[in-house]
Amino acid sequence: LLVVLALAITEMVTLTARAKSYPSQNLARVKEIAALLREGAGFAEMRITNRDAWERIANDKTADSVIRSAEAIVAKPMEQLDDSVYTNQDKEVWGPISGRRGRSIMPLAFAECMENRGRFLPNLIERLDAIAAQTTWMNPYHDRPHFGNFYGKYSTIDLNVSEMALNVAIVLDLLKGRIPETTVSNLVDKTWKQCYRTYLASAADYNAHHPKSRWFFCDYNWNPACHYQSVVSALFMIPDAETRAKFVEAAERAMPYYLGGFSNEGYCQEGASYFDYGFGQYARLGLFVRKA
Repeated sequence: LLVVLALAITEMVTLTARAKSYPSQNLARVKEIAALLREGAGFAEMRITNRDAWERIANDKTADSVIRSAEAIVAKPMEQLDDSVYTNQDKEVWGPISGRRGRSIMPLAFAECMENRGRFLPNLIERLDAIAAQTTWMNPYHDRPHFGNFYGKYSTIDLNVSEMALNVAIVLDLLKGRIPETTVSNLVDKTWKQCYRTYLASAADYNAHHPKSRWFFCDYNWNPACHYQSVVSALFMIPDAETRAKFVEAAERAMPYYLGGFSNEGYCQEGASYFDYGFGQYARLGLFVRKA
């Protein structure tokens, strides 16, 4: 017990010391970025209303696989989440179901954008409402040992939270005007609660907030993944340009720490598969920021 306690104290002291060495928010840079961002949230050229673009996509040879995936999703009842198993550390059930639910909305949205017939909307809206009603988007494995996200004591961001925030924001923007306003409002509120407030607090003062976002300046794949998903979600959802710019400025500060995890010859300390995942998120982040 004494050894465990000593290790825990050492980790806390190390994190606190390291946090003080990280760059703080640069409000002048935030304003520079805000002036470069497009007006309003989202990407109108990607929405269902751009029929020329989506009809070209629908004619692509890979489109059939997306439609088949969407059809397979609606053919089965949506998996239900039982909050009573969230804290069961012996068998991880809740997290995978939440993850599959969040990922299922993407092929449904893409298929609807290609067809433009309303065929996938009812099932999609059912899933969006269920996502808005979830107790948390956090994977319980990352919420141990106190399950503070589940019990509403605080909000932290893990890969599951940021991925859900991204998927929700993309779907709502792609299908803008096709999703009921109550569903949209509930999801916007939920995304702020689950992701945006925590991200902005860490961006503004990481020294005070780093226990809630320890990945913010880390040198492994959580850095580009959580930043990519959180930042691009904000680009799709948040109307105010200066607020969006705070997300971009924070990621701009963080990426050198991720790149610092590579050795001089380019070796990724986490191996090839994590290089594929982490560097892929890093590249997408840059491409979406440039697009915005």
